[in-house]
Amino acid sequence: MIKKVALIETHTDIPNIYSSFVSPRVGIPIIGSILKSKGYEIDIYNDKIKKPGIRQLLQYDLIGISSLTNTSPIGYKYADSLKKHNKIVVLGGPHATFLPEEGLLHADYVVRREGEETLIELIEAINNNKSLEGIKGLSFRRNGDIIHNEDREFKDEYLKTSPDFSLIKGAEDAKKGLISKYTYFTNVYTSRGCPYNCRYCTVIKIAGRQMRYRDLDDCIEDIKLAAKDVSIYKTIGISDDNLTINMPRAKEFLRKIINEKFPEHIGFTVQLKIDSFKDDEFLSLLRDARFRIVHLGYESINQNTLNN
Repeated sequence: MIKKVALIETHTDIPNIYSSFVSPRVGIPIIGSILKSKGYEIDIYNDKIKKPGIRQLLQYDLIGISSLTNTSPIGYKYADSLKKHNKIVVLGGPHATFLPEEGLLHADYVVRREGEETLIELIEAINNNKSLEGIKGLSFRRNGDIIHNEDREFKDEYLKTSPDFSLIKGAEDAKKGLISKYTYFTNVYTSRGCPYNCRYCTVIKIAGRQMRYRDLDDCIEDIKLAAKDVSIYKTIGISDDNLTINMPRAKEFLRKIINEKFPEHIGFTVQLKIDSFKDDEFLSLLRDARFRIVHLGYESINQNTLNN
C-alpha cells in the first residue's frame, strides 16, 4: 500500500546557466500539493538544496524522480540504487517523456508529459490492484514488453493548483543561506503551453501547442505567498515560456503586480522574446513592476540560420 511518497528534482554539477542559484521548478511542488490534498504523506527533495540519502529514501513507498536531460544520469543513479531495494520508482520530466524506453531500463514506470493525473491514477491503481492499461501518459513493462499507453490530453483542471514549495525538505534553511551556497528564489507561473512550433524546443511536446492560462488573481496570490517573508525572498521568477504571447494579458499582470505595492527589495525575473521590446508601454510596466533580470533568447544573429 502506497502511503508515503518522495518526489526528487535532480541537478548536476556540470556547469550551466543555472549553476549559481537554485530555483525549484513548479511541476513537482504542484504534484506534491495535489497528492497531499488526497491524504498522502509527501516530501520533496531538491538535491541542490538537500540531497537525500538512499537509506533515507527507503522509508517511502514510492519515489518519483524528475530530470532534465543534463540531470538524467543523476536521476538514473537514484533509480538504480532504489531498485536494488525493490522500491517502486517512477520517472518523469522532459527527458523521460522523450526517452521512456531508456527510463524503463532504470525504473518501474515512466510518466510522460504533464504528470498530475497520471501519477495519481498510477498510485490508485497500484493500491487497488487495478489494470494499468487505461492510465493515459504512462509507460511500463508487462511480461518483458514495453507498453506505452496513449498520451494524456492537455487539461486546465490543475491550473488552479498552486505549487507547495513548503514540501521541499530544507527549503526554509536554504532561503536563509544556512544549508546551501546558492541564491534561492521561487517561481510563479501564469500559463502553460505555446502556439509556436520551434524545432529545437520541448515545450509543445510537454505542455501542448496551445496556451492555457491561469487566473491572474491566483497568480498574484502565489506571489504574495512567495513574498510573505520579505527578509528572505529578493527575487521571484515568472516561469512562463511565453508571457507576452497575449500582450494585453501580460500588461494586465504587470499592472496587478504594481498595484500590490510589494516591498522594494522584492524583484522579479522573466524570460522574454526579443519582439517584446518593440512595445514601449510593456517596457515601462516591466520596469515599474521591478523586473530586474530578463532572460532573452538569441537563437542566432545570422538571418540564413533563422530562416532555416
